[in-house]
Amino acid sequence: MTKLVNNIKRGPLANVIALHDFSPNQPQGNVQKWFTYVVEWFRGHGLEPTRIGLTGETYKGNKTITFRNGLKRLETNEYKDVQGLSLYATPPNHGTDMFDGIFILEYSASNKGDLILCWDNQIAPFDEVYCKQLLLAICPLIQPRYGYAYQRLFKYGPSFYPMGIIGDQALSDEEEDKIAQWGNEYALSNGCYKTGDLRDIYPLNILSRMHLDRVVNGCRFEDWIHAAPQRGSLEQITDSLWTWWVEADNIAAIRTALAPSGMILCV
Repeated sequence: MTKLVNNIKRGPLANVIALHDFSPNQPQGNVQKWFTYVVEWFRGHGLEPTRIGLTGETYKGNKTITFRNGLKRLETNEYKDVQGLSLYATPPNHGTDMFDGIFILEYSASNKGDLILCWDNQIAPFDEVYCKQLLLAICPLIQPRYGYAYQRLFKYGPSFYPMGIIGDQALSDEEEDKIAQWGNEYALSNGCYKTGDLRDIYPLNILSRMHLDRVVNGCRFEDWIHAAPQRGSLEQITDSLWTWWVEADNIAAIRTALAPSGMILCV
């Protein structure tokens, strides 16, 4: 009898870590390291990667293929020239890979760079310890300058959201406008995003020195955060990155306070 792969029912809520603003020229050794880490991360939760999509001069086609065949292509080409990579752990008899994944990785080395990890909340938690573990493993390899983490219902396209793509038609006009604005300001070459900007305020924000040195409300952003406990907690996690955790009840007030500074792009 053939064993079913990933034969679980996906829950309604997704957890997402989105990393942005890194150099597109990633050494293939680093690509292999973070890819291997993510594959083992999937498997560590009892899920097998099933589908993979690859783009780059060496990798032809725009459809996903089996993980086995995709891994063989990566190994044959020594992980060179990976411009885009999508990895999914999907249940049996699923529909579209990108909509139905239980665990999802999306990577793009084009333009400013994106790496998105999306997973079912019932399989792994959204908490400080777990998210920090993932960040410490992956951030040194891709060296992002900005990122954030959040929870979002699967029906609202959690893995599309970081790319500025509207993944569902049931959103309000206001939220659709904000999602599209991020796509325009960050993803487009003529957008106004610069390192040190924030997309919005999230439960977890990943910041660089350019963020902390930004002058807001008359002082450095780092000092502004430390001035009041309700403004969240900062922790340096690498030589160039900090996590900024914000309690959900304080997000709206922080957003309102920072909006006049121009630091937040999508308000």
